[in-house]
Amino acid sequence: MSVRRYARVLSTMLVVGAALVSFTPTAAQAAPEECKRGTICGWSGQYFTGRVTVLPPGAGCVNTPFPLNSALNNFGSPGIPAVALLYTGPNCTGRFMVNVTPQSRYPVLPAPALSALLAW
Repeated sequence: MSVRRYARVLSTMLVVGAALVSFTPTAAQAAPEECKRGTICGWSGQYFTGRVTVLPPGAGCVNTPFPLNSALNNFGSPGIPAVALLYTGPNCTGRFMVNVTPQSRYPVLPAPALSALLAW
């Protein structure tokens, strides 16, 4: 393999890897203090900054009090797994973005979330 082709393959792999990392949830380790164990939280800013709201698990479809730009599910095991499906529009309309599963965090959402479908 030529050096030029090797460099092109390597740069393509780095770009694809960076894209995958930016949209993949990471395991929740040290959750921000506002999000206690057994809660699902959303923040107005990216990287868990700004205003925070606790989303009520199992509540069905709820409109968020402000657009969410980051989210964290601090439910763990053992217990009932609570999830939050985030949408770009109100009343769980618009584009489905992410499923915030137990012990996952999204420091940057693909777009602001205006509603969430909360289920057990």
